[in-house]
Amino acid sequence: IFDLGREMPKLEDSLKSESNKVSGCASQVWLRLETYKKDGVERLSFLGDSDALIVKGLIAIVGSIYDNMPLSDISNVDPYKMFESLELLGHLSSQRANGLNSMIKKIQDFPNVQVCWQFKLHLLSKLVEINRSIVVYWVKLNKKFKIT
Repeated sequence: IFDLGREMPKLEDSLKSESNKVSGCASQVWLRLETYKKDGVERLSFLGDSDALIVKGLIAIVGSIYDNMPLSDISNVDPYKMFESLELLGHLSSQRANGLNSMIKKIQDFPNVQVCWQFKLHLLSKLVEINRSIVVYWVKLNKKFKIT
């Protein structure tokens, strides 16, 4: 795990923001999550960093699971199976396990937030269209029946 942490590239200081910070970790942890399209499929872009070398190693493992994954697949993945197969879960302190859970939760919640906002924007645009149609109709009625 320490070797994986040493090999991880550092996150730029500008990306170590509050919005990228993972709460619930004993160490400082930042995950920069974004989406991009490849072959028409929306995917997750994952970068992470920590001030603790062992946590950077855990981030590297989490990143190997989720980076470049289609957003539609994220909720179907059980990342704990990877940690079980590596026989790591039993060796994590309760604080490190809580931090790992917080990282995974932030990732699993990410696409849901994106989908939620996209849906809200879609609804808002539909409401604007409906209101515009009502106004146009009302103006036509006013002209036709000379309503004041």
